[in-house]
Amino acid sequence: MKRILVIGLFILGVIQFSAIVNGFIDMLGGFFGIIAAFVLSEIPVLGTIMGIRGAVNNWNWDVLPAILLFVGVPAIAILFSLISSKKSE
Repeated sequence: MKRILVIGLFILGVIQFSAIVNGFIDMLGGFFGIIAAFVLSEIPVLGTIMGIRGAVNNWNWDVLPAILLFVGVPAIAILFSLISSKKSE
């Protein structure tokens, strides 16, 4: 179960980072947007806001699915991780 969770979280991270990059590119332009995304994406609130902005503006998503991508799915993954660790004890 943990392997599946790790693979899923990796795929989620790649999708989230591409949305963050798109958000920064949309705001700052190509080169500076990519550099800013690599430097600033680990700041929790800023990375989340730019990722939601990238998903809404560049991927034409609605706001709710974009928020769920950055808040809902990680919360569910944490819940599954807790349940998995309880069962293995």
